[in-house]
Amino acid sequence: TSTSTSNSASASEIETSTTSTITASACPATGPSASACMCSGVVADCSARGLTSVPTGFDPAITTLLLNDNAITTLTSTSFTGLGSLTTLHLSNNPLQSIATTAFAPLTLLRTLDMSGVTTLHCCDLEWLRALGRGLGTSWTSAPAMSPVCAAPMALAGRVLVETTQTVLCYRFDGLGCAP
Repeated sequence: TSTSTSNSASASEIETSTTSTITASACPATGPSASACMCSGVVADCSARGLTSVPTGFDPAITTLLLNDNAITTLTSTSFTGLGSLTTLHLSNNPLQSIATTAFAPLTLLRTLDMSGVTTLHCCDLEWLRALGRGLGTSWTSAPAMSPVCAAPMALAGRVLVETTQTVLCYRFDGLGCAP
């Protein structure tokens, strides 16, 4: 049995030294889906909007993206295209099941990645994500509660991804089996 704590954030809770107090309003965006979010300076708050995918069309100057408490199940290789200025990304409490190996590639400035409350990941072939989390330093290693929890394979079920030491290999012949 694993318990998860919510580290959900909102735009009003995120403060940076580079932004002044700005009233949140619809995000100025070139894409229609980003306009459903609220922006305050360089913070885009898309939390608890029932989103099933990452919105597109954000201003490239956005440094904080709050996607917590949605229904996002997949992160593709294009999910964060054009968001190279992001330093903080909150994906907590989403039913993530699949993450492309290159999903976070555009986020070269990323320093904080909150995936707490993500308990649906199949952790086969996610060594790269574990390494990314550890590379963020203070984000996952000093706060493992921000790391996702593995749902499968059975050997890792219920374990926090960043704290796993077992390398898991997937055998793709049946689409289901994993072996240590």
